[in-house]
Amino acid sequence: MAADAAKVVLRLAGVKDVWSYAWGETRTTHNLVKATYDALRKTYAFSI
Repeated sequence: MAADAAKVVLRLAGVKDVWSYAWGETRTTHNLVKATYDALRKTYAFSI
């Protein structure tokens, strides 16, 4: 399932407790993983 791939990315980033839910078009796991990575990158850009 695509949401499991997003959980892996979040766990690699150090997030220990993850609950994920994906809706809409999730046929391509690559797009979901890329979106998760981009969201993490933008989130960590604000923490100084």
